[in-house]
Amino acid sequence: MEGDHLVALEDEQRRRLIEALVDRDGDQSVSATDAVHNGEEDLETLRIELFHKHLPLLERSDVVEWDRESLDVRKGPDFDQVRPVLSAIDGHADGTTDQ
Repeated sequence: MEGDHLVALEDEQRRRLIEALVDRDGDQSVSATDAVHNGEEDLETLRIELFHKHLPLLERSDVVEWDRESLDVRKGPDFDQVRPVLSAIDGHADGTTDQ
């Protein structure tokens, strides 16, 4: 399952979605579309990618649970297992990791 968590974090859109959930309590949800949309991609294309690619992958990894009608997402059972990896990726991206 650990490899699945790495795959879940390898995509920027999935990382943005997970980051949007980090500070949420338990069952609080976020709109996947709002969390991921950065204005650069067509909104309908993004929704299709979320529905058919990103959200199912995150769900299979138990990182998130999601509503297929609203595309609202909440933390899954393994969400806390990806936090350290996400922090390491963010630290590496901004140059704050220990070398």
